[in-house]
Amino acid sequence: MKRSFLAFQSKNSSFIRALSVISAGTLLFSLSSCSFVTHTPSDFSSSSPVSPPPVEATLKIISGADLQYTNENCELVQYPESAVHEGNLILVNNSIPFVFPEDQQDSLQTVLEEKGSGYKVKDNTVQVDGRIMDSLNNMLADFNQATGYGDVTVVSGFRTEEYQQMLLDREIQQSGEETARKWVAKPGGSEHHTGLAIDFSIYHDNGLSSEYDGTGEPAWINQNSWKYGFILRYPDDKRDITGIYYEPWHFRWVGLPHAAAVTKEGICLEEYIDYLRQFTFDGSHYQIQCGEKTYEVWFEYGTQVHVPKEGSYTVSGNNVDGFIVTAEQNTAE
Repeated sequence: MKRSFLAFQSKNSSFIRALSVISAGTLLFSLSSCSFVTHTPSDFSSSSPVSPPPVEATLKIISGADLQYTNENCELVQYPESAVHEGNLILVNNSIPFVFPEDQQDSLQTVLEEKGSGYKVKDNTVQVDGRIMDSLNNMLADFNQATGYGDVTVVSGFRTEEYQQMLLDREIQQSGEETARKWVAKPGGSEHHTGLAIDFSIYHDNGLSSEYDGTGEPAWINQNSWKYGFILRYPDDKRDITGIYYEPWHFRWVGLPHAAAVTKEGICLEEYIDYLRQFTFDGSHYQIQCGEKTYEVWFEYGTQVHVPKEGSYTVSGNNVDGFIVTAEQNTAE
């Protein structure tokens, strides 16, 4: 039996915004030679986002005889209350704060030390949860191979609560509180606390920098990120739900098959977590066919969770009120 519990978890240039909303560190490559183009926040809010990508996934609601996982082949497992705040699918926003685990530093990796080819990293302070490194490396290597473009730069990953406070305070000073809160999450409410979120910008070999707006060659990333478990976290048409304006540079890793489902449904993470609550163990389940694998998904309120007695599955808290079980279906004939 393979059991896995995942997560144990004023004017500014848009690049400067991404960078200032991202880091006060010194770049390993020199910024003294960079040339920045200034834009106001409205430039992004009025620009046209990349069209939704075609997602090669089939989504179904199944029940009755179509269910593969029932009381006959599942067992009830007790999880600690703290586990609700851990996992690939935890929801973090200004209303639902991240709960920092004491041993979080043990799960972080320095991107510069672990990076693959085909992209750049701001400096050696950028860290992410180790769960996402393979996906990040694979995505950007495939992007580089497909486009020949190597100027995408990872400029932000994990942030402490203190660092997020500094970013918010600085943005309030620069842009005013109302504008700042449209772009910068409050301390505790930032996805960057999880280590599962990354921000991109563009840094060219000639010393010039530009904003990552998800167009041009980088549009490949926005169109294909779901294949690697990443979602565009703050779509332009979901700002009233997410509470954050359109950020084409900000991606959140939720893993497969959920990145495929979120993208194909055309919804944000808040909507997806709420949507999954209807799929209780004793009721209908959510089936996601993605690539060669098919998954069965259900939600459990509380801390007692039905999990398969055999087979591959993951369990993630939603950071609110329960757990999401994702079980790989046995499709062998």
